[in-house]
Amino acid sequence: MKKFIKKWNRQNFSRQITVVYTAIVVTMVLCIMGFTMLYLTRIMESKILDLFENALHQTALNLSTTLEAYNSSLNQVIVEQEFLDAVDGYETAYGYAEQELRLQLWDSLQTYQSYQPQVRCMVIRTEGGKLFSIDRLDEESLYQAPPELYQEYFTGPRPGEDMERRLLWIGTEYLDRQGTSDYYVFTLKRPLYNWYNNRYVGELYMGIDEEVLVGIEQEAKTAQSSDLFLIDENNRIVSHEKKAYIGQDAAELFDWSCEENQEKLFLGNNYEIIRTDRVEGSDWYLVSVLDRHDVFRQMRSFYMLLIALTIALVIVAMFLITYMSKRLSDAARQIVNAIEDIEEGEMTARVALDEEDQNEFTRIAAQFNSMMNRINEQVEMIRESGRKEKEAELAALEAQINPHFIYNTLDSINWMAIENQEYEISEMLSEFAQILRYQIRKSTKLVSIGEELAYLGKYLHLQKMRFSDTFEYQVTCEAGASGVQIHKMLFQPLIENAVVHAFENIDYGGYLKVAVEAREQGWIRFVISDNGVGMEEEKVRLLFYDRRGREGSIGIPNVMARLDAYYGENYQIEVVSKKKEGTTIRVRIPGDVTGNVS
Repeated sequence: MKKFIKKWNRQNFSRQITVVYTAIVVTMVLCIMGFTMLYLTRIMESKILDLFENALHQTALNLSTTLEAYNSSLNQVIVEQEFLDAVDGYETAYGYAEQELRLQLWDSLQTYQSYQPQVRCMVIRTEGGKLFSIDRLDEESLYQAPPELYQEYFTGPRPGEDMERRLLWIGTEYLDRQGTSDYYVFTLKRPLYNWYNNRYVGELYMGIDEEVLVGIEQEAKTAQSSDLFLIDENNRIVSHEKKAYIGQDAAELFDWSCEENQEKLFLGNNYEIIRTDRVEGSDWYLVSVLDRHDVFRQMRSFYMLLIALTIALVIVAMFLITYMSKRLSDAARQIVNAIEDIEEGEMTARVALDEEDQNEFTRIAAQFNSMMNRINEQVEMIRESGRKEKEAELAALEAQINPHFIYNTLDSINWMAIENQEYEISEMLSEFAQILRYQIRKSTKLVSIGEELAYLGKYLHLQKMRFSDTFEYQVTCEAGASGVQIHKMLFQPLIENAVVHAFENIDYGGYLKVAVEAREQGWIRFVISDNGVGMEEEKVRLLFYDRRGREGSIGIPNVMARLDAYYGENYQIEVVSKKKEGTTIRVRIPGDVTGNVS
């Protein structure tokens, strides 16, 4: 032991890590895999059997429901007084009367068959033994012979009265062949009672296509390795997807008992699990057979795959452990080399490691490199900050000089117009100067609606003079709305858009109305309407409702962006426009600039 420890201590750091981690990983994987396989086997077996039994029970319920549906639907025919009188009278009728009754019975049964496509044939047997039959394959004839499969019920010894006069489901028999298809039917025998005089008048046999049962059974198969048999109380197979099994004694195929579920049975030399469930409303049993070997063969295949994956994972883990241990050793050496370079005065030294790694060595190196990078970044930021500060100071000076120069220039032009008695030009310059001062003041400043409308009035007056009085305008405001605060110049682009585009190619008669209305619950509504050229619906949608369609337009995107920024989703806009009739824009905003309403 001491010799081993001594030899172990002489190994390098990388090899020690590789051996220790490999041993730990292999031990853990073997333990986990063994426990998992044992646990999964038990769980999967339990779940498979539960699924197996639940599917069987549900299928039995579906079969019972189907049988009851056919039985219930037949009541619509056999409780009719006219039908029962026809059966009763058919017993003794002959000649023309018999033909009339045959036609009446044929009409009732053919109508029922038209709603039940799986019903292949129907036979009525009166109390005295007289027969009437209708077959789907020969619906035109009133004189059809009963199917051969029912002959044994009509020609053999008659059962006792209790057996004869009760509902009975009869197992599947071969009916006929049409083309390349063989038809098998199972039969519902119903006694016919005239409830109005409480008299037994006969019985009805209804043959139903056996594929109805097969379809339900096939939908319920839980796996390719499972099989379903429908068996009567005499062990006779009633239904199966392989028609050769129909009518055979189930005991010849497998040993089963309707008394209890069995698990250790043999079918074709394979270990089977058999479960049974009774089909309510009949004397039939549903038997489900599952090949245990086939099911667990799939599990064994899964286990082999799991073992193969485990071995592959162990190999990959050993490779990764070796690789990582070598990287850690290399990282330690590089850190030491960088420290030695710094000791020699090389302050630009860096540790050449991948900074995305998160182990202790790479974190040390990353922090060192990051510290040096931050120092350089701070120096650059100080330099850039000084440059931007100087530019901002120059821009501020220019912003102070330019408006002052413009105001002085406009004032000089205004006095020149007055001296030359150009009073209209003087008025326009005066209003333009007021508009300019209003616009240059802090663009984000809040103003009252009254101030905003005064500005819009001056703006519209200038535009009217500019376009030679081609339009008239009206600005109104309801009481209580003029003092409400809004963001300055919020709707000016909409009005400008109306002036420039709505009255395009119009020489006179234009009309523009701007109205502010105080609505309930603190809402304010701006209405801008004109009688101009109008817009098509597609253009309205692109400009106001489809953000992608606003590209290339400046005024409307400005309004919509500011509405979004100021009010979020707490505003509404409605645009109604018709070609050659004009446009009306209604914008509803909260009276509170924060976007809230009472």
